[in-house]
Amino acid sequence: MLDGPAFAAEVEGWTVEFTLRGAFFGRERYLPDGEVLWQTADGQCLRGRWLPAADLICFSYEDDPDDVRCWQVTREPEGVSARVPGTPEDEVLRESGRHRAPLNCPGPALGV
Repeated sequence: MLDGPAFAAEVEGWTVEFTLRGAFFGRERYLPDGEVLWQTADGQCLRGRWLPAADLICFSYEDDPDDVRCWQVTREPEGVSARVPGTPEDEVLRESGRHRAPLNCPGPALGV
């Protein structure tokens, strides 16, 4: 499992695409200082933050900052994977690609 410094070293500066059970789930841009920009499969974008908590990486987003979701993040040969502790084994987000380009998030102050 990746701790905070290892997670930052792995993803900062990248836009990572994720699948769930083989289907596109969304993509996330990892910015400096724990800031993120998440884009859902339907194109909705949300700003958020990540922070380490013991052996988990936790995220909160602007639409509901009190709803903090924590994940066990691991590095696999194909990229990172993330699973909420206690969820079924097939509930794993898997990296399906990454690039350095920012997200295309139309709207005020998004995707810059």
